[in-house]
Amino acid sequence: MKINKNQLIWGLIGVILIIFLFTVKDKITNYSLNTDENSYFYMGKAISEGRFPYGDFFFAHPPVHAYISGIVFKIFGFNFTALKLVPVIAVLISAFFIFRIVGEKFDKTKAILAVILFLFQYNLLRVSTQSAGINLTVMFLVISTYYLFKEKYILSGVFAGFAGITGLYSLVFPVVIGLYLLFSKNKKDIFRFGLGFCLIFVLVNLFFLISYKADYFESVYEFHLKKPKSELSPFYRFSILSVAFQLNIFLFLSAITIFFTKHWKKLKHLIFVSTGFILFLVALPRAFLFYYVLIFPFLAILGSIGFTEVIKKKPLQKYRKVLIGLFMIIIILFSVTKFNRDYVEYDQTMIQEMADYIEVNSAEDDLIFGDYYVVPLLALIADRDLAFDMADTNYMRFKSGITNINDTIKELKQEERLKFVVIEPKRDLAYLEDFVAGFLKTNCELLKIFKADNFGEYYVFDCKI
Repeated sequence: MKINKNQLIWGLIGVILIIFLFTVKDKITNYSLNTDENSYFYMGKAISEGRFPYGDFFFAHPPVHAYISGIVFKIFGFNFTALKLVPVIAVLISAFFIFRIVGEKFDKTKAILAVILFLFQYNLLRVSTQSAGINLTVMFLVISTYYLFKEKYILSGVFAGFAGITGLYSLVFPVVIGLYLLFSKNKKDIFRFGLGFCLIFVLVNLFFLISYKADYFESVYEFHLKKPKSELSPFYRFSILSVAFQLNIFLFLSAITIFFTKHWKKLKHLIFVSTGFILFLVALPRAFLFYYVLIFPFLAILGSIGFTEVIKKKPLQKYRKVLIGLFMIIIILFSVTKFNRDYVEYDQTMIQEMADYIEVNSAEDDLIFGDYYVVPLLALIADRDLAFDMADTNYMRFKSGITNINDTIKELKQEERLKFVVIEPKRDLAYLEDFVAGFLKTNCELLKIFKADNFGEYYVFDCKI
């Protein structure tokens, strides 16, 4: 049977997706102890039960991410795999629209390479199953970019707006694109884009500001402005960029090749967006490595076009297909190998033992409190509620002054249903001496210490004594 070009292309896409899913499959089913996702999962549960972010509990981001978790809970209940699949599906949707952008604007070979350049980067593989919201933000940015290429500016603005109400760091995109359209030939384009953006971003913000007033503004905007400045050297921010470059070297290097082709002028808006994000992240007082995933779709598009065009030139031209194939294989092997080598599986047995201990030694209406990495997860597994629905106990919340630790201690002392407080002594709440000295030592009793094979110790205090 003769295989036509389309069948070959979709066959390759199928193989690429299988390799990607096989690479991250363990992370879809494994609990994690080093991300914020467990606190976001608990917030989703609270929303599904009729409580609201900003009004009933603190949430430091715009609403989309929390409400998507709430929808998953409403449909599936506490289904850990379903919750973990949300970011994976967002990544795959991003890959689909990257394929469409490059395939429709250029050709399918470039589109396949763009998908590989996006999916098989070390940092993307690491965050692809982490429900921290960034994958949803990236998804909306890519869809916005797709409609930008289609010159459907209202739709492009709408999805840029959705990105904005998912993660505020995405606002670099509409700012840069707005400036780009401002100097375009058709001045109406910026109006259309701005209209679409405002329909979502402005109206949704207005709705929550009217509904929750200062609580919304304080949580989503003021909190980030009040965070203590990083004590690290400003050069540390450049070191994060350097690490991102090294870990995802093929993506960055391939993107640079666009300047050696005639196509860079057609894609200068993507170059501006990528540059804008990099400048923003370098300037950001507290930037994290995974933030750089925001520019991966744009670099993947630039890289796929730049690389395939550069090797068209002599003497590489006659080896073009071989070089593209080798480049694809090298990208996949490099990132998958490094990812598998560095992947840490957190002690699943210990997590289950902690949850079982809490469930057996507490009543159904007892409350628990503590470390925001692990306690929300324990609450979900053991089917217990958190005191005050306080899933986010990140010490930055207290250091910023948004939440007063002394007021929290007073409320905990008055909460008769508080049973267990769980902390990791080297992290967050343990840094707050007032909490440890002012509450745990005088109001609670250390009952048990759980040791994770590869991620510290967890102290379980009984506060119902």
